[in-house]
Amino acid sequence: METTVHTLAVFCSSSNAVAPEQFERAARLGQIIGEHGWSLVFGGASVGLMDALGKAARQAGARVTGVVPEFLVKRGIAHDVCDEMIVTKTMAERKSIIGLRSDAFVALPGSIGTLEELVEQMALKGLKRHAKPIVLVNPDGYWDRLLELFDGMVAQRFLKPEMLSLLTVVDDVEGVPSAFANYLAPELPNKWFSAEDLT
Repeated sequence: METTVHTLAVFCSSSNAVAPEQFERAARLGQIIGEHGWSLVFGGASVGLMDALGKAARQAGARVTGVVPEFLVKRGIAHDVCDEMIVTKTMAERKSIIGLRSDAFVALPGSIGTLEELVEQMALKGLKRHAKPIVLVNPDGYWDRLLELFDGMVAQRFLKPEMLSLLTVVDDVEGVPSAFANYLAPELPNKWFSAEDLT
């Protein structure tokens, strides 16, 4: 059964130094968001892949919400394409609002911040705080070493094999819509939880 997506959170890089194809990929995802009638919630910065994503989503007709901590606003990098800009006091508050505002998550290639946001949503999903789709876009094997790390965690029994189902991996942004269409919430171990915990 297709999951209902109204608002999509995207985690991506704020670097201007990455290869041109990374900007093209972020822009294409923005177009896809608009084409499917979704809204975008993201980090709201006017630099790097966030800039390309936000502009393309807005141009494609998507409603765009940025969530930016005030110390970044003071640096002058809050995006001016946003229909709504939410200014937070902390990075933790920023992540919380993005999580609450979204029906699904997509992570593009990125750095430590992107990785942190991705893994936090995986952890929350593993703790049954939500059952939203989490899609990892893995072009040219960018995230392969991360996926190998997860496999190693399973092999050494730090991570239950079922937890690998927290994540849907696609090769490029064109695979995002079908990842949502084919999404089924995973059956996770109930060692610490009752059936009523996830509502």
